[in-house]
This record gives sequence, C-alpha cells and structure tokens, in this order.
Amino acid sequence: MYYIVLVLILFISIQGYFRIATRYRITDHSLDSSRNQYLIIRGAGIIFPLSVFTWWVYFQPAADYFLLALFLVTVVSFVDDIVTVAPQIRLAVHFVAAVILFHSWPLLETHHIFLAILVYLSIAAWLNAFNFMDGINGLAGSYSIVAFASFLLINRDLALFDNRLLCSVLAAALLFTFYNFRGRARCFAGDVGSISMALILAYVMLQLLIHTEHIPFLLFFLLFALDVFYTLIHRLLRRENIFEPHRFHAYQLLTYNLHHSPLKVSAGIAVLQLILNALVWLNYSYRFLSGPVFFLLVLLLGSGGYLWLRIRLLDKIAVLQTRNGGIA
Repeated sequence: MYYIVLVLILFISIQGYFRIATRYRITDHSLDSSRNQYLIIRGAGIIFPLSVFTWWVYFQPAADYFLLALFLVTVVSFVDDIVTVAPQIRLAVHFVAAVILFHSWPLLETHHIFLAILVYLSIAAWLNAFNFMDGINGLAGSYSIVAFASFLLINRDLALFDNRLLCSVLAAALLFTFYNFRGRARCFAGDVGSISMALILAYVMLQLLIHTEHIPFLLFFLLFALDVFYTLIHRLLRRENIFEPHRFHAYQLLTYNLHHSPLKVSAGIAVLQLILNALVWLNYSYRFLSGPVFFLLVLLLGSGGYLWLRIRLLDKIAVLQTRNGGIA
C-alpha cells in the first residue's frame, strides 16, 4: 500500500511542479539531439527529498539528523533554482549539513578534530561535485538508479538499511528519469535535485562504511569522482576560475564538443558504473583480493583509463577546432 501511495504522491507532485515551473519560468535552455534550443523545466528533482520525507511521515523512523541536513540543503538549493543564492551562503549551508550528517551516528564522535574536519569537507565537496551531473540528459537519474540498485543488492546480504528508504528514492529517480532520459528532456533535476540526491547518497554510503569498514564501497561513485577530480586539476593547471560554470567534464566534451548523443553517453557511464559495482560486490562476497589492495588496484586502473580517454577527447577536439577554424 505504501508504494502505491508514494508513486501517486510523486507523480502528482511532479506534474504539479511542471505547471508551477512553467508559469513562473523556472526554466533553462537546452539542446535537443538535432542541436535545436528549447526550454526545459529546472528543479524537478524536488521529488527526491519529497520521497524521503514521505518515507519518514509514513514510517516515523529515527532519522532526525539526516532529515534536518536534507531539509537544509533542499531549501537553500530550491531557492537557488529560483533566484541566485550567493556561493558563500550555499557552501556554508552545505558545510553545516555535512557536520549534521557526520554526527548522526554516535560511532563517529571523535576527538581528532582534523579528521572530523576532513570528513566535513569531503561531504560538502561531494554535494557540490554531484551538482555537475545534471548537465546532460539522463546522467543524474541513471547514475542514481545504478547507485540505489547497488545499495539494494548489498543490503540483501547485510540488512543495514531500511529497504523502504532505498526503494522510495529509487522510485523518485525512476520517475525523474522517465522525463529526463529523452532527446528533448522535459526537465532537469536542478540544484534541489542533484544536491539533495548527493546528500542521500552520502548518508547511505557513510552508513555502509561505518558498519562494514570496507573502503572499496567508495568505488560505487568512482566514475564520476574521477571525472570531477581530474577536471578540477585540469582547470587549475589552466588557471581558470573553478567556481565559474564550464563544459569541461569528459561527458560534456563528448556531448557538446564531439556531438555524441547525451543519452548514449549517460547510458554508457551508468552501465560501466554498474559493472564496477558488481565487481565490488563480488570481491566483498568472495574476497578475491583484500579490500585495500582491490581499492588501490581499481583506483589506479580507473585513473589510467580515464586520463587516456580525456587525452584522446582533447586531441580530437583540437583536430576539429583546427579544421573548423578554431570552433569545435
């Protein structure tokens, strides 16, 4: 019964949001598969935190800190989707949310202040990094679906999480992807969707790491983490302002510069991450390699593969720019 109620709430909410966003012009411009510009609704990812709050109202679980952190980032991100919020305010709220999330488990209370600050900063950085995923059709939704499907698989053996929470967010991700995974997407998640989803993923991942102490589970986020990290390094080397919008991620180079289908790019990334997640689960289940060895091996291979791909992409773009007189 709960899932029927949940799906009805999410469907009615997203349809209602489409009308509100259209009326008040909460929209962006995007390009379809024929490179034609069209309007797209921004902020439809509001259904992600809505799925969590529906779960909380229905089952009344003890998750006060998590809900408080999610509420804070949802509010400031939704406001930012409507009117621009100063970066300093957004970052401050993200940091506060990271602190709240970190202290949602007594097990994590620590007197090592530098370690605690490092975790705070890591969570806050993850919130901002995940926001980039909303840049092309289908990527944020498909990546989130893969993540929660993987968590459900792990939870089948470990029973660490409330499956109803995982399934609630997965249902919201599937509904959003239905409208977003298209040549002419109906909507984008917006800051409210991408940052709230990042916080939910951080909450589940942190709980998984606390109870298993198995660091390779971080590889569930590897593909996007590599792209964000090396793109940041590349931009710093070019002495660019890293706080300004850009289209320099590998998936953006593929779609905007080399004109590959964003749906194929999103699907390819999701499938690769799903395969990697399956390998992580198999290694955890059968212990082919120790956790640290497996983690470092995959990290090194992944970094090498990503850097090879990025160099190839930049070389192809340089060739195209030369042929087209400097325009790729």
